[in-house]
Amino acid sequence: MIKCTEQYNTKCLACRSIPYRLICVGAFYMCPGCFNEIFDGATEIEANSDLGKVYYKWLEKYKENIT
Repeated sequence: MIKCTEQYNTKCLACRSIPYRLICVGAFYMCPGCFNEIFDGATEIEANSDLGKVYYKWLEKYKENIT
């Protein structure tokens, strides 16, 4: 299961802003606006669910940004 928690002082993967508060979605971070738009405010994401597929799409973008 992919956990969603809060983080501070890093960039949003989707919009690249640096807000005060971010949501940690598994391995990457999103601002609350992007997180709510993309993941509908979920607190846990099942890997094999529709949101899990969305998560893995964003995980690939995250991997592209760190290499």
